[in-house]
Amino acid sequence: MFNFPKKHLTPHQMKITDYFNRHPEKALLQTEVEIAANLNMSNATVSRFFKMLGYRNYKAFKQAHMHKLSSSPQNKLQQAKETTATGPMRFQKLLDFLYKTETGLVPTYLNRFVHLITQAHTVHVFSFGVTKGLGELLFYRLRRLGISVKLHTEGGSELIETLLHLKPSDTVIFFSFTRLISEHHALLHVTKKQRISTIALTDQETLISQYPFLLVFLTDRGKPNEYHSMIGPTYLVERLVESLIKETEAETQAEALVRMRSELSTWLPR
Repeated sequence: MFNFPKKHLTPHQMKITDYFNRHPEKALLQTEVEIAANLNMSNATVSRFFKMLGYRNYKAFKQAHMHKLSSSPQNKLQQAKETTATGPMRFQKLLDFLYKTETGLVPTYLNRFVHLITQAHTVHVFSFGVTKGLGELLFYRLRRLGISVKLHTEGGSELIETLLHLKPSDTVIFFSFTRLISEHHALLHVTKKQRISTIALTDQETLISQYPFLLVFLTDRGKPNEYHSMIGPTYLVERLVESLIKETEAETQAEALVRMRSELSTWLPR
């Protein structure tokens, strides 16, 4: 795809070419810093590689190759249209997303998730952009279980005041797909510095090695150039909530809700 030279490459250079050939869409969407972190090498090494290829810097290389990306929204939707023509195949693919998400759940991680949520002073859910719906679902489920929870969807400079008020006794949950955005980097900087328990719901396996302090739950949404389904992430949210039900006063909360609905039905009918 990129027509990299095959001879006279250093081991690091060969590692970079292999990464781009194996994950072209993902690599072109990442920054030079992210590529260096994924490959466990210095930024300077990555930068020198693209200069060796004749480009002024990595940004120039990206600009020259961005047209090769097939992961634009328009292309993804077109692929989704084409796939719906073969219903059984599409259904099987969605089942694969669910299967990979389920088999990736580790019992000890689920137990740790329950502990971090139930022992937290406040659970803060951060969901930006396309993940806002998932954040609202998780917020709704946790609140129904009687857990003190706050939902944050604001980005940019508005996020700073929220981060300022996070406490070590809190637990943070965030969603991130494809890559970390600026808001995620800011959030992780604060939670690491303040030693705040942090949980990531993501499709990025590299976060496990990049941020050892994270409790990472992986889900599958499909390949970078495909229409990304939210079935896997939604299932993951429901499974995590399910693990909480046995360890909370869910039944007591449900009974109290029924009683209050009856009591207030005159003013607040369903």
